[in-house]
Amino acid sequence: MRVDAALKRGAVVLTPNLRTARRLSAHFDDARRAEGTLAWQPANVLSWTAWTASLWQSALIAGSETRVLLNDLQERAVWQRVLQQDAAQSLRPLTSQAKLCSAALRLLGAFDIEDRFGRMNLQADLSDAATFAGWYRQFSNLCSDEGLLPNSYLDIEIAGLLRNRRATVVAEYLLYGFDRLTPAQRAVADSLQQVGASLQHVEPAREQMTSPTLLACGSPDDELRACSAWAREALTGGKRVAIIAPDLETARPELERALRSAVAPALADVTAPIHSAPYEFSTGRPLSQVGMVADALRLLRWCAGSIAIPDAGAILCSPYLSMAPTPERGAELDASVLREASATLLRAQVSLAEATAILARSDAGTATALRGVASAARTLEDSRNSYAFFADESRKLLQRAGWPGRQERSSTEYQAVDRWEEALDRLSTLDLLGARTTFAAFLDDLTDILRETLFAPENRGAPIQVMSVTEAAGSTADVLWFLHADDATWPPRRAMHPLLPSALQRALGMPGSETDRDENEAREATMRCVRSSATTIFSYAASGPEGHRRPSPFVEAMPGIVFESAAVNEAVATPALVKPVEDLISLPSLPDGVAAGGVSVLTAQAQCGFRAFAQGRLFVRELETLDAGLSARDRGEQVHTALQAFWETVKTQAELLRISKVDTNGARERDTLLQVCIEKAFANTPANQWDEAYLQVQRERLFKLLSSWLDVECQRPPFVVLHTELQVPGAQVGPLRMDMRVDRIDRVGSEEEGTAASVLIDYKTGVAERKDWIGERLEAPQLPVYAIAGGIDDVRGIAFGSVRVQKDGMKFDEMAERAGMIGPATRTKRDLPFDERMEEWRRDLQRLAEAYANGEAAVDPKDHLITCKHCAARPICRLDLTQLEPDDDLTEEEDEAPAW
Repeated sequence: MRVDAALKRGAVVLTPNLRTARRLSAHFDDARRAEGTLAWQPANVLSWTAWTASLWQSALIAGSETRVLLNDLQERAVWQRVLQQDAAQSLRPLTSQAKLCSAALRLLGAFDIEDRFGRMNLQADLSDAATFAGWYRQFSNLCSDEGLLPNSYLDIEIAGLLRNRRATVVAEYLLYGFDRLTPAQRAVADSLQQVGASLQHVEPAREQMTSPTLLACGSPDDELRACSAWAREALTGGKRVAIIAPDLETARPELERALRSAVAPALADVTAPIHSAPYEFSTGRPLSQVGMVADALRLLRWCAGSIAIPDAGAILCSPYLSMAPTPERGAELDASVLREASATLLRAQVSLAEATAILARSDAGTATALRGVASAARTLEDSRNSYAFFADESRKLLQRAGWPGRQERSSTEYQAVDRWEEALDRLSTLDLLGARTTFAAFLDDLTDILRETLFAPENRGAPIQVMSVTEAAGSTADVLWFLHADDATWPPRRAMHPLLPSALQRALGMPGSETDRDENEAREATMRCVRSSATTIFSYAASGPEGHRRPSPFVEAMPGIVFESAAVNEAVATPALVKPVEDLISLPSLPDGVAAGGVSVLTAQAQCGFRAFAQGRLFVRELETLDAGLSARDRGEQVHTALQAFWETVKTQAELLRISKVDTNGARERDTLLQVCIEKAFANTPANQWDEAYLQVQRERLFKLLSSWLDVECQRPPFVVLHTELQVPGAQVGPLRMDMRVDRIDRVGSEEEGTAASVLIDYKTGVAERKDWIGERLEAPQLPVYAIAGGIDDVRGIAFGSVRVQKDGMKFDEMAERAGMIGPATRTKRDLPFDERMEEWRRDLQRLAEAYANGEAAVDPKDHLITCKHCAARPICRLDLTQLEPDDDLTEEEDEAPAW
């Protein structure tokens, strides 16, 4: 009521932040509507920074001042000019050093109102402070010569304008919600009073209904569940809720998930209509992480050069751009065209021109759209121009690309577009300093601005307000919960600035210079939180990843504090959203013909029924991860191709032994043939001059690898290679028909002695062992399937050929009629007779095939540490891996490791 009455009298109310200013303005308007007033003067409520900026603007208009007020971006640009001229500049990147200098200047502007630092004699000092003092003098001289005023010194200058009566003031001012003023702010307040203005401090407060409570929770998750359940109950009771977290920036993701689950479960349903969340966060996320802004930045980056292939795919899928006809078509082009074709580029990046060529064969419309943007961006290459020029050109490029989309925009999206435009305008202000730049450098600066700019939609007045301690200044609530009130988080640890003398920082009372002073400020902020709510709860987790935690000493020592322990009931903390539903819909039969995916459907069924169902019936696929250079799959295929070409020429072990002999010149015929076969493996790998150097290293690596493998082949019993990469179409396994390809079939033993038999060999460049063929859920069913269903005569053994460097050397891992039948003689391994093993495989594979055909899709991973690691169906099955116990008998292995 006191603030409302003052506003009606025409007073100016100043707040510590924009959030509180907006809230007071809204309350003033609501009060006028409640009175039945049809029209009224807007409330004169301003944040401190907005008020001082308006006073400076008025002084410029009145001619009382002529200096240009620098924004923070311009201020850093001036620092960069100073640092570039100084040979003593440290190894720290220029941009980072300029930010550090700006931070030091803000401290001086807020605390050093008499310029004590400028008068210090540090010439004989070799410290960082002395170096900064030199930069500071150069910076000050440059600003003075060019008529510039750093924003850091605005409060000091405003105080001078007020004392000299060169700024217009009103009769009454209220300072609302300030914990304390900096020395520069106090100077402004003193100047107001000197010119006759009334100045009052007003602290928002609520009548205390209960004593504050300190709640000890078992773990961080318990703390969040307790807070969320409490917020839901308070919301049901129609109360205004405040949740305060001193580490809100890092704690936000987990807290938001907990709140969504407890108080807004409808938001978890992506098919439901859009709902407004009953909670709002004061701390936003970087503007660069907002979807539409991130897509705009990706497109501009693409116009300047190559970008990561996933980023190019995101542009095609974006609903905010019109590169593809629809986002769905863009996703299809990304997954099935761009990524597959880009795998041959040997780089994890793609240019606009390369993407246009790739997509032209599949979607002419998308290729045309990309070509148009690329053509418009070509004029920006290798040119230097003003920031305003590149800002305008960026707008044109985005408009050509259809940004921000054809769909109806939400309020949040409108605000994001406005903030994007503000970022471009801020960047254009660097032209004031006469800067000229390139398009690539312009985008680097734009990216920095977007990362530093926090985007939070305007406050809608949601009943649950989540704030940091600073943002909570000036706010009130019916009930308040203070999270993470442990001694490691609250009070926050502050450090002195490294570029300012420590003695000066202590003398001026800067943050981090005196522990007692910082603790007093934190204690005052704690009490302010208590006074702003009728009921206050402080909570902390008694244990965390780092060990045992203690409560904050400020909270623990608070007069009248009530100590409690939380007993979080999961059923209470989380609403019952899961209801059993009887599934009466019959599963359609598999289509006739060959099962898509071949033997991989049995592999997936053995690993997890739901994974097989998702891949085979729902066509769920994981996007391939693209890395620079040849992928593990590429290297594995090169091994197969080179060995296929080699054995199609050599055919027998006798011939292998002949060409492996060293001649009188120290050369081997085998090496020459192997080089030719390796060239065939690289025949379809395009490369530029730089890529060719990389590929030559890969050829040499492959030659060494295969030479070592052929040495192992030389130690085997005699054999004849019957087939390589043999295609076996339509093999029948239970109700399934599948196409197969057998890497190699050898004939071993003697026909005359009746010991001749066929053995199947599968090359493996990753981890594979014979244990993968044992058990009802075979980890690697390929060779067993080939053996029982491939129509291959007289199969008496199977083997993995481990073509990879490993501690026990390259080897054959075999399961055969007799030990040492395939690889070099090894110790006998106890196993079932091969005929019995074949019969066991037949039963197990028949069971897996029938389970897949019947649609048995139980979420039952064989080993979740391995099976679930790269499963594309995880977002659908939503299995909570934390509830599963690890199998100590199994170790995690990659499915296909690089063939080094």
